[in-house]
Formats: sequence, C-alpha cells, structure tokens
Amino acid sequence: MRRRLMGRRLFNLAAAVSMVLCAATVVLWARSMRTRDVSGVRLSDGRTFGLISDGGSISLVWMGKWKPVPSEILWFHSPGIGGAAHFGFGWSRSGAQSVLSAPHALPLLMTAGFSYWAFRHARRSARLPGTCPTCGYDLRATPERCPECGTVVGGGPA
Repeated sequence: MRRRLMGRRLFNLAAAVSMVLCAATVVLWARSMRTRDVSGVRLSDGRTFGLISDGGSISLVWMGKWKPVPSEILWFHSPGIGGAAHFGFGWSRSGAQSVLSAPHALPLLMTAGFSYWAFRHARRSARLPGTCPTCGYDLRATPERCPECGTVVGGGPA
C-alpha cells in the first residue's frame, strides 16, 4: 500500500512539473517572437550550458572547456533576430560550441501530452463508491469479492 501511495505521489509530482513546464513553454514561445532570451550556467571548469529562445525556436547550447572561471549564472535578453532554418530544427557544431534547436511546439506538445494523459488517468482512477478498487467493477451484487478480477473487498460496498 505504501509503495502504491509513493508511486501516486511521484506521478502527481511529475504531472504538476509537466504542467508548469507546459505553461513556461507557452510564455517563452510568445515572448520569443519579440525578444531573444538567453539563460545559462558557466561551471568552474569552463564548461557552459544554456538555453536560447528566439523566433519561435528553443536551442540547447553547450560549450567545452575553455579557461576556468568562477561558477556564475548568466541571464540577459536582447531584441529578437528571427527564427531558425529547417522549420525550427537545427544542429550545429563549431569548435567547442554545439547547438541543438527545435521549435517551441515540440516541448509544448511533449509536456501538454503528458499533462493531458495524467489528467485522463486521474479521472479514470477516481472510482465511484461501491466499485472494486482494482478494476472498477460494480460490487452491489457481490460486496465481498469482485467477480471480475477476484479481489477480496472488505465487508460491504465501499
């Protein structure tokens, strides 16, 4: 029982994170049409990881080791300069820098799809009183045992 409760809590947490990421993607997408946002982290060994949102596409950027600098968080924005080629998808590598780009619609569909599936799963798993907790079969005729799956249910209808 405890494992099932922990699994449900983790599922609910994943669904909530997915919904927040979905909303953030919508905001970034709308904002990317007029502003270029760049956010990243430079590690103490010189590696840099970042995200760029511009012109309807989002890019993951990573750079190899350069000269070591103290760890810092980078954030700035400037007026947008337009979208990426190939319908927003792209890959480039130049020296120590690599960039992977995709349209904002891709992470939006992924997070919205999981959120929708989680919502449907939650509605389906909310059983009515008097039904089997395992399969949802109506137990009014046989309140002690489910004739569908064989689950033993306590005394009377739940």
